[in-house]
Amino acid sequence: MTLDKFNADTMAAPKVPLSHGVVVGDWLHVSGMVARARSGEIVEGDIVASTRQCLENMEAVLATRGADRTSVVKVNVYLVDFADYAGMNKAFEEFFESPYPARTTIQAGALGIGEVELDAVAYLGK
Repeated sequence: MTLDKFNADTMAAPKVPLSHGVVVGDWLHVSGMVARARSGEIVEGDIVASTRQCLENMEAVLATRGADRTSVVKVNVYLVDFADYAGMNKAFEEFFESPYPARTTIQAGALGIGEVELDAVAYLGK
């Protein structure tokens, strides 16, 4: 089986050694997305704005391989503070339609960047 490791050219280049995404067969694994804008700057604002940026970054990676948010089957969310859970959920409800992807949300303590990070798995098959 071949691996297709790639970076989305519509996003800032990773500042750490990783690929934005890896395709294995019909599955796209999206690396941890943080609230970094295309300019490379961290998005300022509340947890809703930060989560929206993470989701938009995930969508840019999906688009690189012809997928979109409806292809997402699983999302893992990492929050610095679980008090941000309601705001993160608000951003998810605005971004995804029901039925929503499966999701795990954990309080991760200190993250490398920002207050929220997420990774995802999407199905690319028909």
